[in-house]
Amino acid sequence: MKKPKKDGKTLLWVYAPNYVQNNMNSIMDMSDITGINIKSMDNSDSLVQVDYGKSSVLDEYKFSQKVKSLFYVDDVKATVWGKYFSNGKAALVYKQHKGFKSVYSAVGNLPANVLRKIAQFAGVHIYNYENDPIYVNNKIIGIYNNTNVINIKMKDDYEIEELFEGSFFRTENKCLNIPNSNGKAKSFFLSKKKQSQWN
Repeated sequence: MKKPKKDGKTLLWVYAPNYVQNNMNSIMDMSDITGINIKSMDNSDSLVQVDYGKSSVLDEYKFSQKVKSLFYVDDVKATVWGKYFSNGKAALVYKQHKGFKSVYSAVGNLPANVLRKIAQFAGVHIYNYENDPIYVNNKIIGIYNNTNVINIKMKDDYEIEELFEGSFFRTENKCLNIPNSNGKAKSFFLSKKKQSQWN
C-alpha cells in the first residue's frame, strides 16, 4: 500500500481499513495502513460532531444502525476535526506524513458536506457547494439542481451552451449563476471561443 502514499496525495480511510487479516481482527494493521494510531472502544452511540477546529458544531453524521465494533483515534500528532458526541473521543482526524496526508473517519455515512470539506482540504476544485448531483469533464458539466439558483464555481471563464434548451451564457468572475432552475437538469458545453450569438 505504499504506492498511493506519495506525491502530496490525500488518502481517506473509513471505519475499519485492513481490520480483517487472515480470519483475525487487527487494530494494529488498521493503524499501520492509515499511519494513525487507532484504538477500539465499547460500542456506544456512533454520532460524530464535526467542527473542523472551529468553535461550534458544523456537521453531524452516524451509522444508520448499531455496529458490532467502534474505533477512535488516540494520536497526539493527528489534528481532530470531529468527536463522538457520547464520549468526546476523536472520530474524524487528519495527519500529515512525509509526502502525503491521511484522513480517517471512524464512522461511515459521511454526508456530502463532510466529503466536500475533505476534498477541498485535499486541493480538489469544488464546482458546487450545494448537494446537487453534478458531473464534470473537460468539456461538459451536467447538474440536477435542487435549489432555486444554479451556482457553479468554474476554474476559468467560459462561454457556455446549455444543450437541452439551446441557451447561451457567459461566466463572470469564474462563476455560472442561473436563477429559477429548481428541479431542472442542465447540461453545459464549455468553450472559450468567442461566438457572436452568445449573450
